[in-house]
Amino acid sequence: MKSAYRATAILASGSAVTVVVGLVSAKVWALLVGPAGIGLLGLMMSLVGLGGIVASLGIGTGLVREGANALGRQDLARAAVIQRAAYNATLALAAVAAVAFLALRRPISGWMLGGSEHAASVPLLGLAVALTLIAGIQTSTLNAHHQVSALARFAVVNSLVGAALSLSILWFWRELGIPYAVLSTTTVSAVLATWMTRRRIETVPYRPSPEELRDASRSLLRFGIPFTASALVGSGVQLALPILVLHLLDTESVGFYRAAVSLSVGYLGFLLTAMAQDYYPRVSRVSGEPEKLRELVNQQLHLITAIGAPIVILGLALAPLLVPLVYAPSFRPAVPVLEWQMVGNLFKFWSWTMSFVILARSGSRVFFFTEFVGGMATLGASWIGVRLFGLPGMGIAYLAAYLIYAAVVWAVVRKEIRFALARRNMAPMLTALLASLVVLVLPFTPLHTATIPVAVALAVLVLLACGSAVWRLIPRTRAA
Repeated sequence: MKSAYRATAILASGSAVTVVVGLVSAKVWALLVGPAGIGLLGLMMSLVGLGGIVASLGIGTGLVREGANALGRQDLARAAVIQRAAYNATLALAAVAAVAFLALRRPISGWMLGGSEHAASVPLLGLAVALTLIAGIQTSTLNAHHQVSALARFAVVNSLVGAALSLSILWFWRELGIPYAVLSTTTVSAVLATWMTRRRIETVPYRPSPEELRDASRSLLRFGIPFTASALVGSGVQLALPILVLHLLDTESVGFYRAAVSLSVGYLGFLLTAMAQDYYPRVSRVSGEPEKLRELVNQQLHLITAIGAPIVILGLALAPLLVPLVYAPSFRPAVPVLEWQMVGNLFKFWSWTMSFVILARSGSRVFFFTEFVGGMATLGASWIGVRLFGLPGMGIAYLAAYLIYAAVVWAVVRKEIRFALARRNMAPMLTALLASLVVLVLPFTPLHTATIPVAVALAVLVLLACGSAVWRLIPRTRAA
């Protein structure tokens, strides 16, 4: 437990810098290009994200899974083989992605960017996808070796340099510079991640044979291809939602939706990213020991509730102030979306924690099933939500989809490792959920003027509820 807090603190500190840089960048973006420009940025980022999921074939995640496992057994030769096979496959896939974007630039632009006028930008986005793959395989290597401090430094430097370069481009070119700004950030990521990996990871003096590389490649693809299918119906659906908003509403609405997502998902996502880089390798190491897995999941649930729930509660209260402050007054239509998404993030935190057990232990079919249910729930709820409630329906759909997904993941993990929620987690989780719902409805009551003080008090209450259990855990951790 103590090591989990330490690693998360290190990674979260780096991610916190990323959040601050992102806030400043968002403000400049909003002032320079407005809601429509933010909408176009969201569409291009979605395109790069979807392209990255498809083109990567899950190689990076497979490298973390198998590399961490081999290193845990002190099998350095196997780790070297896995790493070399992953690098070779990634370079080939990056080249294929860049060529595919060039060849299909017109249909991609028409369907995913709202018109053929953006066709010239698509090859640039193809290069961005290729560079994303290269950066991803390097950070996966650091992750497999559990280089926590290196990942934190990467997050800080990458965000600072990437933001400076992209904003400089935007300052001179405005809307015309958006695709170049996207490309510049991925270029920085690829160069920096490659440099940091070569600096921090010692090369094992072992030359894999062609047979070993083929075997390792098959192993990575056996895991990676089903993982990619799962990612497409999971994360891929999330990336496709701006395109859904584009076709049901308009580009400006995509900008409002993008603003809400950046605050609720992007700036809380740093918590998930920071924890994943520490948590997933540890889950992989004990994937064959159900008792240790149960304790590990309960510890992580407690940790993520302790850190995430107070942020969610305060974010709910401050949403009407945050959106104009971070973006501009013209972005106020994003507020209702943000509020509903903040409540949904509680279920996202909890389901995410349990889902790593499925990823590390269960078969690919089980993982695909859970992601498919989550993806279809998201698509269906989003379509219905927008039809019934307009743009705010996207926020309501987010909460509904993660509630369904959490229930499915809970059922699978309960069956897989006989997981039961520890008593120390019940009160904080229930308190966090009730507090969030209170803050959500308070502005519509006669007590609306007390929303912020009540939210602060409830956030402190959740923090104290979690903190007391953490305090009781520390002696046991030290004794262990």
